[in-house]
Amino acid sequence: MTKKKRSLSAGRRPGLAECLEGWWRVADTPAGNILPSQWHGRRDDSFRPYDPFDLYCWQLVGQALAACKTRGVPPSRLAKLAAHIQCGGKFSNFQVHDVIQLDPSDPRGFRSMDRPITELDRIGVDDAWLARAAYAKFRAVLQVVIDKEEPFADLDA
Repeated sequence: MTKKKRSLSAGRRPGLAECLEGWWRVADTPAGNILPSQWHGRRDDSFRPYDPFDLYCWQLVGQALAACKTRGVPPSRLAKLAAHIQCGGKFSNFQVHDVIQLDPSDPRGFRSMDRPITELDRIGVDDAWLARAAYAKFRAVLQVVIDKEEPFADLDA
């Protein structure tokens, strides 16, 4: 998008940190607590439990998570990595790969297969380095998604 077109677009573009914070406010809600247990008001009232800007940020981060492909970090772990960093965790505390342990109740079953040694284990690359590189790439992809999408226009204001 050119600078002229970006300046003509009505609305607000979130910064990278602001977008991640908005995503985290929506994603941090425990499962089942998104809607209240009891409704208040009239039947024709519209219920909006979240700020629309937070939902906009949640959508952008979801698109970035789907578009980001990183080597060494499974896509299912990328959202957990972003949540771990938003919680204030460190890269050194994050495990990129889940450790597979033998299941004593199923000694010859699928869940008891040993984890194969990967190339990363052979060359000795640690999980903190992989997590840091994956998060840096995710932030770059998120910035591209923010720049490409339409800016947030608050229709209620």
